[in-house]
Amino acid sequence: MISPGPLLTSLTVAICTFRRPSIVVALRSLARQSLVGVAVTVLVVDNDDSPSAGGMVAEAARLFGLTCRYLHVPGRNISIARNACLEACHDDWLAFLDDDEIASSNWLKALLARVTPMVAAVFGPVRATYLPGQPDWMVQGDFHSFNVVRVHGRILTGYTSNVLINMAHPAIRGRRFDLALGRSGGEDTQFFKAVHDVGGQLETSPDAVVEEIVVPERASFVWLLRRRFRSGQTHGAMIARQGSSRLRVRGILSATAKAFVCLAGAIVTFPSPAGWRGWILRGGLHAGVIARLLGRREIELYGAGT
Repeated sequence: MISPGPLLTSLTVAICTFRRPSIVVALRSLARQSLVGVAVTVLVVDNDDSPSAGGMVAEAARLFGLTCRYLHVPGRNISIARNACLEACHDDWLAFLDDDEIASSNWLKALLARVTPMVAAVFGPVRATYLPGQPDWMVQGDFHSFNVVRVHGRILTGYTSNVLINMAHPAIRGRRFDLALGRSGGEDTQFFKAVHDVGGQLETSPDAVVEEIVVPERASFVWLLRRRFRSGQTHGAMIARQGSSRLRVRGILSATAKAFVCLAGAIVTFPSPAGWRGWILRGGLHAGVIARLLGRREIELYGAGT
């Protein structure tokens, strides 16, 4: 592992934004990083039709003493924005933070603690913070928090909500996010799955925590179910792209069996408000896999201004 010093003197933190005033809070959290000896440049890419965040970002950078670059890259397509971040980064390491997240004070330090020359990307957990009055079942189940998972000891894919990317790694160099997924989401899942498939090592840093406040419009079972369904569509799309009819049929049968298991789990745990909802959400993911493998297009979740 390397530590901040002569091997790493600078890095870029990128934030893609689309009509969210919460970016000011995200920028404030970057000013509180405990990292020593590494120059941090903040890169904000505004994906709105007009440069609506420009003045707000400039004022926040001045107030918080940040070295900040602002790019207006219209398109209402998150892949366009993320690709602009990759192309504008002049450092060997690029961290992504969402515009509605708050980085813990040791966020960058904890990500860097997991860095080795072989690592292509390091992910940290996203912890949800629930507002007063939001449903008890949602808080108990903590359905908005997430982290990467290991399959047989390996991380197979990840996300851009909390990640440090090795821009010099052969599995990363020249790679871009799929524009076709820029409105539906899942572009990051596909990106890091491809990185893994060509030999890029993916790691996790449990202490590199970022916080995401659950806003009222996301505090509903319908929103969660829709998001899980879309995630399932992403997994289905990755199977479909392999072009094998056998794999497609196998994926449909496997997801159908898992969906029925989830339905049974929901029935058994029905007395628990968090329990049955958790099973239905898992079932929604498998339903998304089935839908995509049967040809349904991905739901568009990005670019509506919410």
